[in-house]
Amino acid sequence: MKNNQQGFFSKIQNSKYYEAAEAGFWRIWENKSIWFWGIFISVGAMSFNHNQTKGKQNQVSKEEAYNFFIEYWQWILLAVGVALMLGIIFWLISIVARVGVIEELNKKQNNKKYVLGFKKIWEVGISKFKKIFYLDLVVIAIVFSFLLAVAGTIALAYFAENKLLVGFILGGIILVGSLILLSLAILKLFVQVLLLLGNLDIKESFIKSWNIIKNNIKELVKLCLTSFVISLIKGAIISVIFILIAVIGLSSYFLLITRFGFLMESVIIVLGVISFTIFFSCILVISAFFALWKMDLLIWWVKMIDGVKEKEIKKIEVEKKVIIEKKVVVGAGA
Repeated sequence: MKNNQQGFFSKIQNSKYYEAAEAGFWRIWENKSIWFWGIFISVGAMSFNHNQTKGKQNQVSKEEAYNFFIEYWQWILLAVGVALMLGIIFWLISIVARVGVIEELNKKQNNKKYVLGFKKIWEVGISKFKKIFYLDLVVIAIVFSFLLAVAGTIALAYFAENKLLVGFILGGIILVGSLILLSLAILKLFVQVLLLLGNLDIKESFIKSWNIIKNNIKELVKLCLTSFVISLIKGAIISVIFILIAVIGLSSYFLLITRFGFLMESVIIVLGVISFTIFFSCILVISAFFALWKMDLLIWWVKMIDGVKEKEIKKIEVEKKVIIEKKVVVGAGA
């Protein structure tokens, strides 16, 4: 008897999530002109580990830190100001990127012949900039309120007699606030898609996003697993590139040592800078591509669950019908 049951990998390949992910991959791969915008979408996913610097920070006394600040306070304020300005500029560009990418990828999914372009994303992003800008302001206000509550509780601890009670309150604020911020970060991914494609306001987008997640847990898990696999592929590619660069760099180092017997410090620094620049550039390009790929998958998922595409089509049909009826009325009146 033939076994008609599909194997595990066959089921995966025939699933709608695999098909959507594969289609999204080729959609992004074939439109390299939009990869630049992916850099600004992927920023939120980057993180840095500061644990290695804790030992050094503990060795610096308060007096040394104070003296350092007094001596170089102008440069410190300048550095903070420049960093803040660059951060704001980067954030504003990221808003343009998110708006343009969501709108344009949606059009591309609806029409395979639609041509994506760098300039189109910029124009669309500017035209609908306010929607995501206000959404970000709401999120920033919530985060700032949480930090303010924590800072206020810590300040209260200095004056309160019952330190244990204040500590308990602070722990509760941090726990509840962390859960709220985590939920907010997840919701925001869906909110910004519905805000742009569903023609909703911010409050409606949050409510609808919550209802979509709450009522489609099984599908959400499938989306998360698919996104996780994509992240694993990204990690594997970055690891391979790191190993290749490390092998080439070390090979060059030992080759030069063997050839000349020694290496000047400047040569070692140059090799290090070149290796770091190549690796960092690869990370930027890879992060941009995978950020766009995940965004494409998210847009597809929201439309599949909520039917945004169908609603847009119906809205266009209704608008056309209204225009035709108006023309008929005007013609009859004439």
